Amino acid sequence: MLRFMSGGMDEYRLHDPRIFAILREWLSGMEADPDRGTDAILTAARKIHPGLKAYLDLSRFAIDWPVIRRNCPDAEHLRRQFHVWFDGLKTLRLVHHLSRSAFPPVPMFEGLKDLLDRMGQAIPSGSGIPAGIPEPDIQFRILEELRSRFPES
Repeated sequence: MLRFMSGGMDEYRLHDPRIFAILREWLSGMEADPDRGTDAILTAARKIHPGLKAYLDLSRFAIDWPVIRRNCPDAEHLRRQFHVWFDGLKTLRLVHHLSRSAFPPVPMFEGLKDLLDRMGQAIPSGSGIPAGIPEPDIQFRILEELRSRFPES
């Protein structure tokens, strides 16, 4: 809050929404077919994005996955174990890795527009988001509209 109030740092930055598209594709692929060999999974990860493959290498996926796979009697158990291995902390670390290596943070309102576009949603308040940082009253209107659209968040 102090950094924001002093204006010393741009606090209006978000993770690039493309990171979450990579994450979605990675998780969907693992959910759809977890019973693949390590090489097939890493090849698919590289096709999704080279940064994902690099992160999996750093996370020892090639060492851990064969052990996990060998100890799971069926695909459902393998899916559960994948989510134990690729937990919230590894997810956050992937987001940070991709943010550092390929997708630097984006201006908040530009990122918001991109994210809503990807969801097939229009910009809140119908007036669009002005370039730069909107005035606080516009920010508040945008926030209120987002809260009403996504009450479960």
